[in-house]
This record gives sequence, structure tokens and C-alpha cells, in this order.
Amino acid sequence: MGAANFNPPYISAYNYFQQALEVHQTANNQSAMSYSFKSLAEVYQSQNDLPKALEMSLKTAELRETFDDSSGIISIYLKIASI
Repeated sequence: MGAANFNPPYISAYNYFQQALEVHQTANNQSAMSYSFKSLAEVYQSQNDLPKALEMSLKTAELRETFDDSSGIISIYLKIASI
């Protein structure tokens, strides 16, 4: 499911989170990138695109493990369990 298939409020959310992710990637800000991936995962999950939600959540977990964010890692794995 692409953003074009999202319900209207989620199209804007997706676009803003995607733009934020691009800025964070350019700045190589891994912490901020993990929050962008997490936000995108929530948008995908709310639109019932569970494979994409899982993909974004796993990227979040991978990033959070690199900077040893133990509470963030626990949080994202709980989120993955709910997908």
C-alpha cells in the first residue's frame, strides 16, 4: 500500500514523517531516524499495512540497538509483538 491509498489525514502524516526521515538521513542523525521510522510504522499499522509496519519497526529496532537505547529497544519490540 502506497501513501496514495491512505486515508486523507494519514497522507499528510506519512509525507511529513518521510520528509523528516530524509532530513535525518542527510544529517546522519540515527536517533532521530529511529523516531521517524517508528512514526512511519505507526502510520502503516493504522492503515493496516502490516508488512510495511513491521519493516519500519525492524529498522527502528536496528538503529536503537546501535546506540544502546535499552528502553527504546524494549518499546519497539513490544510494538513489533502487537503487529
